[in-house]
Amino acid sequence: MSASTTGTANESNCPEEQQLRRFAARALAAAEADAVDGHLAECADCQERVAQFTLTLQNATAESQTDGQDRASPRESASVAATEAQGEPGEVDDFELGFLSPSTDSRSLGKIGGYDVQSVVGRGGMGIVLKAFDPSLQRLVAIKVLTPALASNQKARRRFLREARAAAAVNHPNVITIHGVDEQSGMPYLVMEFIGGCTLRERIRAKPRLEMIEILRIAAQIATGLAAAHQQGVVHRDIKPSNIMLEDGIERVKIADFGLARAAMDLSDITSLGQTVGTPSYISPEQVTGGNADERSDLFSLGCVIYAMVTGHSPFRGTVALDVIRKVADYHPKPLAEVDERVPQTLSDLVEKLLEKDPKDRCRSAREVGELLMQRVAEINLAPSDRLPQLTAARPRRRRAMTAGVTASALLACLAVAVWGAKRWQDSALDTAEAPPAETPAAPSTWRQGLITVAQADEADFDSIAEALAAAGPGATIRILDRARYRGPLALEDSRRYQGVTLESTQGAELVAPGSSRPVLSVKATQGVTVRGLRLSASARQFGIYVSGRCDGLLVENCEFSHPSDTKSANLVLDQAAGSAERPLRLKNLKVGGNYLGLAIIGKPGAPVSFVRIEACEFISSEPGTLLTLENAVRNVSIAHNIFSGGVGGIHISLPEAGGGDELAIENNTFFRQTNWIALLETNSDQGRLQVRNNLVLECRTLLIQGEQYEPAVIRWFENNWWELASAADAGQVKLVCAPREPQETLAVLSRDSNSADFLRPADDSPLASGAVGAEVSYVGAVVPAPSPELNTSDFR
Repeated sequence: MSASTTGTANESNCPEEQQLRRFAARALAAAEADAVDGHLAECADCQERVAQFTLTLQNATAESQTDGQDRASPRESASVAATEAQGEPGEVDDFELGFLSPSTDSRSLGKIGGYDVQSVVGRGGMGIVLKAFDPSLQRLVAIKVLTPALASNQKARRRFLREARAAAAVNHPNVITIHGVDEQSGMPYLVMEFIGGCTLRERIRAKPRLEMIEILRIAAQIATGLAAAHQQGVVHRDIKPSNIMLEDGIERVKIADFGLARAAMDLSDITSLGQTVGTPSYISPEQVTGGNADERSDLFSLGCVIYAMVTGHSPFRGTVALDVIRKVADYHPKPLAEVDERVPQTLSDLVEKLLEKDPKDRCRSAREVGELLMQRVAEINLAPSDRLPQLTAARPRRRRAMTAGVTASALLACLAVAVWGAKRWQDSALDTAEAPPAETPAAPSTWRQGLITVAQADEADFDSIAEALAAAGPGATIRILDRARYRGPLALEDSRRYQGVTLESTQGAELVAPGSSRPVLSVKATQGVTVRGLRLSASARQFGIYVSGRCDGLLVENCEFSHPSDTKSANLVLDQAAGSAERPLRLKNLKVGGNYLGLAIIGKPGAPVSFVRIEACEFISSEPGTLLTLENAVRNVSIAHNIFSGGVGGIHISLPEAGGGDELAIENNTFFRQTNWIALLETNSDQGRLQVRNNLVLECRTLLIQGEQYEPAVIRWFENNWWELASAADAGQVKLVCAPREPQETLAVLSRDSNSADFLRPADDSPLASGAVGAEVSYVGAVVPAPSPELNTSDFR
């Protein structure tokens, strides 16, 4: 009788007490921990025992931290725990460190090469992992050393060095960087970057129900990192949650522990036939049967990881390893769409395809999978609805994976019709949303073309903006005289009627559209429109202003945009919008708040966002988010004299096609407190006149560069920027993008407090005061009156 049936702790299938204690202490190897985890899902008694052991450990830890000894800070402890992903945590008492040489640092366990070893972090399948300090570059590193028991084995030494060199050849932001490979006292070792954060396994345990956007972002980055490894002929062979690092602060994924990775051409001479290498719950059927494991084996493991992020566990669970292996070979897990209703059908289908038993039936490449997932991320980022839209028609679910005839290319086609472009936004955000109350259009002979006034309390022509628009004709000026709140959504989409119309507020009136998924204000293919002085407050899944089509001479100025804290949308969207050389589209003196996405500029090949000027605006975020993103295709776009403050990313650029960024200039802006002030995401290095110059960069860490090897392009694109070295900035990147200037340790400004009138203002005697670098802060930010008193919905007119 099973424990799952009786719920008692005495059944033979229940783990031993010592095993449960080690599970609570996170001291079990991954395969054993997964087996216990599966048992706990069905045994309430064992759950209670593990909870008691966990509480005991927490109490003991709290007591030990009051004994007055010098202990690691919480952040350092997290970093040490995070590095355990590079070697499974385990017992370290038996580790022999005799190969270390003496160190002059009394706090060090010894030296290896030029590194001071601070502690033993854990062990992997073939080596021990040390936390060490690099005095020459003043940074922490992780060092993996072949275990003493294997060091004397020539075959193991050759395998270790081969794997280290293979991993070192993979240079990608989503793969842990290998700094070097060396040997000391007969002990080969490799030096890796030290990652602060946690493992995906720890994240899943702490938060079993991850948000769908988190799942997709993490999965997409894993696939992108694997694609880079596969391009170098390297197969990981052990992709699992404990080998996936989530870097502290930005949650950039780093694939760790290529201890089982190897060059694809050397498969035959490293592992003997029939030897299973990897973690049973996450390895492919060909690995458990002793067959050849190529790139498609990593894709099967990726499918298992995605499944675990949704459900909290691998799709293949059992009480013993043999049971798990049998399930990997024969069992077809329940489709994710049937397990969790949040899962879009296309993602469920993709995971089913990744979990095909025959490698030939899986997706063709990690790159293809990464593109699918990134497009899904893009769709959700800008989806205005309150739920994740399904991309395929409802159909009967099935337990078996998709047939070989349904390729990943077909999935890509399904996804492509639903992401980033105007058609998707129009269908989901405009056409399928509730229509505004029908207005009886005025005849052209009755259109008003002069001044039209609006006020709710004072005497005016109309008491609602919608009524004023219904009366307006070409060239009319609709002026709002009070500070009241007005209701949208409003649409200026009649190119004949609304050409040259001005909508302005003299007192900072607020415009909202509660209960609607339509943008608060949309402008489509209408020229000469001016929007001035409004406060636009969007809901969580709603755009503030949405602009599409040919809009020569559009001017949006002195406006303020805001979103609630749980927003999943953009404040402003330029979707294949275009001005002209004589009459560009201008965004000027705006204050763009929110915590998710400030401004999205999205073009496509053949329909780029073009002739746009973004000037003297302040983009600000108090929580992780991206302030401005440029996607797919832009032409003649200038971003100048703006402040980008807070958030994870300042400006994100994704231009996958050659020439997608023709005449893109990012000049004289100030970037303040971003993790990545510029991110180049899969951007083709062949761009026409892309320039990033004369920008002031304060308290920012890095450029985020994914995809190609960018250094030559960065040298061409970046010039004369001022980037201070303080706040853990990447010194190599600083030097590269500041040329010909020398990097500055700190850059003096009068105040770094956003509430100060001198926020980011250079001192009069500062070289920055010349205006040659950074934003012109004297006029940045919208001049908008204080919010009007709160009004009830019944107050709308």
